[in-house]
Amino acid sequence: MRGKQNFKAIYHVIVIIGLLLSGSSPVWGVPAPPGITLISCDRAGAVVEMQLPEYQITELDMVEGIFNDVSIFGWGRLAEEGKPMVPQAGFLLAIPPGANTSINIEEVQSQTIALDNPLPAPGWETDVFMKNHVEKHSPIASTYSTGSPFPQSWVSIGEAAWFRGYHVVPVRVTPIRAIPSSGEALVADKIRFRVNFSGGREGAYIHDPYGETTAQSSILNFTQARNWQERTPPTSTGTQDSYGDYKILVDHDGMYSITYFDLDQAGITPESIDPQTIKISVQGEEIPIWIGGNVWDGSFDPDDYILFYGTFARGTYTYEYLYQHENVYWLDWGGLNGARIADESSVPIGTEVSSFKARTRTEVDTLYEIFGDVPEEEDVDHWMWLNLDATFYPQYSHLLNLPGLVVLTNKSYDLISSFRGYTIVQDHNVTVDWNNYPAIEATWSWQDSIIVFGSVPGTYIGDGSPANPNELVFTATPGEFNSFYLDWIEIGYWRGYGAINDTLLFQKPEDFAAQTVRYRIGGLSDPANTEVWNLTTNKRIVNPDILGDTLSFANYSTDETYYFAAGPSSWMTPQIIEDVQSDWSSSSHGADYLIITHEDFYATMEEFAGHYNDAGMRAELIKVGDLYDEFTYGLKSPEAIFSLVQHAYYNYQSPAVSYVLLVGDASWDYKGNNANSYTDFVPTHSFPTYKWGETASDNWYVSVTGNDPVPDCAIGRFPVNNIDEVQVLVDKTSVYAESAPPGYWRSRIIFSNGANELSDALVFDSTVETLLDTTNFPEWYDPPRVYSLPSPGYEEFQGDSTDLMAEIDLGAAMVNYIGHAGNEMWYTLSVDNISQLENGDRLPFVVSFSCYTGIFSNTTGMGETFILKPEGGAIAYWSNGAIGFTNTNTYINQFLFSNLYSDYPSNPYTFGKATTDAKLDFWAQWLGDPHDVIRTFVLLGDPGLTYLWEDPSPADTIGNVDPEIIFYVPGSPHFSSGDYIDNPVEFGCSIYDPDGLELSSLQMELTHLVDGAGNPVDTSWQWIWEPGSSAPPDFTFELPDSLGDSLRIDYSNLLGDGEWSFDMQIADYFLNGPQTLSTTFRTAGGELVIENPLNYPNPFTNETSITFNLSQDADVTVKIYTVAGKLVRVLDVPEVVGFNIHEFDGRDHQGDPLSNGTYLYKIIANQGDKKVETVEKMVKIR
Repeated sequence: MRGKQNFKAIYHVIVIIGLLLSGSSPVWGVPAPPGITLISCDRAGAVVEMQLPEYQITELDMVEGIFNDVSIFGWGRLAEEGKPMVPQAGFLLAIPPGANTSINIEEVQSQTIALDNPLPAPGWETDVFMKNHVEKHSPIASTYSTGSPFPQSWVSIGEAAWFRGYHVVPVRVTPIRAIPSSGEALVADKIRFRVNFSGGREGAYIHDPYGETTAQSSILNFTQARNWQERTPPTSTGTQDSYGDYKILVDHDGMYSITYFDLDQAGITPESIDPQTIKISVQGEEIPIWIGGNVWDGSFDPDDYILFYGTFARGTYTYEYLYQHENVYWLDWGGLNGARIADESSVPIGTEVSSFKARTRTEVDTLYEIFGDVPEEEDVDHWMWLNLDATFYPQYSHLLNLPGLVVLTNKSYDLISSFRGYTIVQDHNVTVDWNNYPAIEATWSWQDSIIVFGSVPGTYIGDGSPANPNELVFTATPGEFNSFYLDWIEIGYWRGYGAINDTLLFQKPEDFAAQTVRYRIGGLSDPANTEVWNLTTNKRIVNPDILGDTLSFANYSTDETYYFAAGPSSWMTPQIIEDVQSDWSSSSHGADYLIITHEDFYATMEEFAGHYNDAGMRAELIKVGDLYDEFTYGLKSPEAIFSLVQHAYYNYQSPAVSYVLLVGDASWDYKGNNANSYTDFVPTHSFPTYKWGETASDNWYVSVTGNDPVPDCAIGRFPVNNIDEVQVLVDKTSVYAESAPPGYWRSRIIFSNGANELSDALVFDSTVETLLDTTNFPEWYDPPRVYSLPSPGYEEFQGDSTDLMAEIDLGAAMVNYIGHAGNEMWYTLSVDNISQLENGDRLPFVVSFSCYTGIFSNTTGMGETFILKPEGGAIAYWSNGAIGFTNTNTYINQFLFSNLYSDYPSNPYTFGKATTDAKLDFWAQWLGDPHDVIRTFVLLGDPGLTYLWEDPSPADTIGNVDPEIIFYVPGSPHFSSGDYIDNPVEFGCSIYDPDGLELSSLQMELTHLVDGAGNPVDTSWQWIWEPGSSAPPDFTFELPDSLGDSLRIDYSNLLGDGEWSFDMQIADYFLNGPQTLSTTFRTAGGELVIENPLNYPNPFTNETSITFNLSQDADVTVKIYTVAGKLVRVLDVPEVVGFNIHEFDGRDHQGDPLSNGTYLYKIIANQGDKKVETVEKMVKIR
């Protein structure tokens, strides 16, 4: 346990060694759980042998009671809620495509052991509002009281799935089967079994580098499986033919007119169109239209026009289409003639009618609710009208608007209302009164939906005037936690055949049998030119009778026959948009990487896609709107994205697509019902999750080869809302890939726990140790930890957000959080803390094994805040968007860890592949129901980016050397403190530290100590680095390079005479130091001075160095004399202000060595009319 105390003070541990029987060696060296060996495999089946590894029984004193936990190192455990969590070895077997499987147990060597009260798998207990969840280990009484072993069999097979070309089944081996009622367990020390394959197709080898590397590490019988692959496209991958070059947007039900002018305004040349060939389609189906004018002349003329009946977009399980209100129709022409609505003449005789029962629906989408207690397979409308609560909002009044209402006291009026429970209670109860008449009373349970029908006598109906309105009163009757939602209402009311705003949608009276009916439609502004269409038979009624403002006709009508009358004043003009053609539904493309972006971000992402193409990866940049046009008839839909990925996988040129990136944030408020919602740039796929409700996940987009959640490609998302955020992620990704700074940060993993109870801390902390132990890190490797509540032995890691921020600021390859959390917080960090991080380009991969922190739809949570932070934060984020069980989070954490660290650097992983492979490994374990875990874990970031990691070594630890600071004066290589510097003064500092520099620690001070006359001055200028600041006056900075380890500072200015000091300090990235520099220098005005002349060595044998200081640049001559005054050598050198050094070789002007003795050297400095000189002695000896 890396030098820390063990858990013996907390746990009572019993270690039992299973019988380690000698057995066959593996035939193929594919990774498998400890103790699992593949003996043989062919197309008929596979023989597998299990030899029980060492197992451990740990007594746990928990809130729910005292339990015994059985575990095997490297194995998973059953996770069926409330049932014993016995160990299981899970692995994947590939089977021939389409084959069925069965199990034959060939040999079992077993014994019975004592196992009292085995630990039950956790479940969630929640409050009535489904908002607060507590993980509880509560045993199911029926399981713990039975005398039968659990599980029922030694070996079982989970749900078959497809991973790319491989048809796989998870096999689960459970050698310890608990019998809780007797306090015993059956333990198999050896199990030999056969998995039989029956039926199936031949399959073949498929070249697929991405899939092969994953299959090799995940499928036990990979050697055989690689020849059983199959890639047969589904019957339809969602592609569609072109339905025209122009989209027609329709946002209301009614008659639409397109004129010559409308076509011209849309950029179309109407005269080039043969009217007979005009076609309009919606949802892939051509609709019949009517062309007015002369349709036979082959040209669309100014008098021609198009009429069609259009509707806004409808949903499947919702009244309105979920993702947009506007419907998309397509306009086309040319080729065959288009479909036309046929004329049908009014007949002379029919039964006169005066009123019919109209229906109007009111549905106001104002509240979004995730509904955590609905069946997971149920299609649920999550947008509700309002919440009724017996305590807080018990009653709601709604005034009905019923156009054309007639009050018939001998008729009944209908009320249909839809409700859905909010709280988890047995009895929801509502009453609905219409003008004080009790129309509805209903009772239902939980979060179920209920549609209730009521009928009201005509004697209670008001005429709709202010004095006599029609009022509905909804009441949540008194009852504890009686809280529910009103979804929609539908009113069936009697109305006359008078048009309103020149339109009328009508039918025969509901109490009339099918017959010929005569209708009289009044209130028309232009009855002679009013269109009446039979919407059921697609017929246009002609030859009606006209009298004043009334149009009448007779037609055969059934209960299903609907008519629509529209005068010319009501005809609407749709918006016509030219479609920019794309061909993503063709098979001509080849892609390794699909980058699907909202149109707003396309230009910025071109650079990103270019990087991948330059690196040899086939990257396609795709506008999401093109997918709507090609795959979902122009309607916004997640189905379009799925269809593109599936189509690309099966039909694009080989090898198949491997990576998908979505560029744009998502929102569950697809249509902007709430003014405060986020924009839904690229929709996600929402689905129900266990006891949490609807959540967002992109995993569905890449589960393209089977009806299962196993991802076939790696997927990530840039959850951006504007171009600036796109640029942040493009820049961070580019730096991470190409110029990330080196250093020990690449070997750092920061662990943090979010425990609020000791029992949680024990689990979380032991998880960290297991991760480190199973990944073969060296024993000395002791990564930083910040624990909100440490378990015994780990008290030194107690910390909070300040400590975790400090660790992240030092840089890390990964931040691994385990514990309780919310969307915007961990126990040790919050979104506000993230915005204050200063880790620069040392960007970690942040993974969070907790609840909710992977939620990204219509929110800015932990993940988005981490990766969108400029100049710091994280490079990618992986977490789940719903409830996370401790044990399932632990295992998927282990699988991710194993992928990233077990074989690095020989097998470096991309973020996408590491996370996708972890999901496949989790499917192999089949821990309870794995669907939620696989679907809810979401990657925010670039899935194609390779994770940066360097294996730690003892020499590669955090540097403890202070930064190196070198002070220099240009042109004075020998400057030393106290020397002269000529005006204008120039000097600089070169700073370096291999661990990087911490600019926030930089401080400088320039001080005038003494003036030219020797008088004290002591005037200083101070400067401290602040983020975003520029260099102070007279200084220039060459800021840290891409590695962040060097800095250059230069100064230039005229300074007054006298003595000056310059002081600075700076620390490195790990806050070593700060290192300080302090130097002095002097400036002189008009005076030329020679100071400190000397030679060294003195006496000298062969050579000596003559040194001196000059107050200004000058021409210098050095003359050497004997003591008798004879000149023996002249040295002429131009010298500079400050310290100077000149080498003398000990020879006279003829090159002969000087004789031993004493010599004089005179230094003469000349600058214009200034001249100074000084004389010193030197001694020559042998």
